[in-house]
Amino acid sequence: MLSDPSFHPLTGICIILFLAFIFVFTIFGYTFELYLSLGARIFFSLILTAVGGLIAALWRRVRLLEAQISSLRECVNQLEQP
Repeated sequence: MLSDPSFHPLTGICIILFLAFIFVFTIFGYTFELYLSLGARIFFSLILTAVGGLIAALWRRVRLLEAQISSLRECVNQLEQP
């Protein structure tokens, strides 16, 4: 899995999302006086990161399938030409 070139961008997206959510929970926690513990911030950030990573993975898969469909359409068009 680590040798798959499409794996690395998704890992980077998840790391960026995790750090962004930690930052957001820290800022909003102190702004709105929620004072979430570090464990709670990490837990909520992990959940949101998993959801964001799932959405990013599905989006990448849909784009790949769209490219494959486009390629197959071109092949069918070439076969239909006399």
